[in-house]
Amino acid sequence: MIPSLNELKVMSFRDLVDRLSRIHVEELTATDPEVLADAEWTLAGELFREGLVAHCRELGEADWARCDEVAANLFAWTETFGGLSHASVTADRFHLSASLLLEVGPRPGLALLSPGRLVADFVAELPWPPAEARRTVARWHGEPDLGELRRLAAPMVLVSQLDRIAHLLPPSPDRDSYREWKDLWQSLS
Repeated sequence: MIPSLNELKVMSFRDLVDRLSRIHVEELTATDPEVLADAEWTLAGELFREGLVAHCRELGEADWARCDEVAANLFAWTETFGGLSHASVTADRFHLSASLLLEVGPRPGLALLSPGRLVADFVAELPWPPAEARRTVARWHGEPDLGELRRLAAPMVLVSQLDRIAHLLPPSPDRDSYREWKDLWQSLS
């Protein structure tokens, strides 16, 4: 189970990683939903992310593999069991990856340290492909549809993280889509 508030207050980063790595999804699905709702998901996530950035230069390959797995699980559990919104969890994940990439650079085989995967995940979050978004904007004739405008704006919090690591993004159709989406949004400003 996610450590309690009192445990989190005194736990080192390595202890937190060890504890989180021993949690299995079966344990969480078997737990009373009210107990899960009261767990310290937000604090555990914040402490993990802060600790990972603070210690990222000290980690060996085995540590990185473990932290990458813990991060993937923790983000999924926070959304599924902790009640955090998909948008919030995704923004946290993008911020963590961008911060780590700026500190230690890309590493093959690690989702957190893959600029290509991050930009692909961005494209997966888009409400429409860029060409369809341009057609949508063209239909507005100067008066935006507020619902469509909100959908267009939603991925922009992720763009700010991709902008931080744009120099690391590999050439790909996903990188092109990111640039097109960014250009479209800037044309609306």
